Amino acid sequence: ADDGDFDGALEIWKDLTASESENPENWRGLASVLDKRNQAGDASKAQTARDHADRIQTQAIAEKTGRKMEDIIADLMDDGILNFSAGSDAKEEQ
Repeated sequence: ADDGDFDGALEIWKDLTASESENPENWRGLASVLDKRNQAGDASKAQTARDHADRIQTQAIAEKTGRKMEDIIADLMDDGILNFSAGSDAKEEQ
């Protein structure tokens, strides 16, 4: 993609997302190439790929911490940090 070979770069990232679909970095790489290519419809496709990467990452965090995905999302939306500041399992300040 850095050399302007967007079609080649897209094929590589598509192959990676197909073979390692649970790796969020592959979806972010695909989004990056779509952003750089900047053809009609690419912005929407890139956002979809980024959203999917975020879901994969949030699910992994939920599995490791035992928190619900919606609580993790609420926590990140609150202040960008996983610190139990928001969500149904938020810790009350004393």
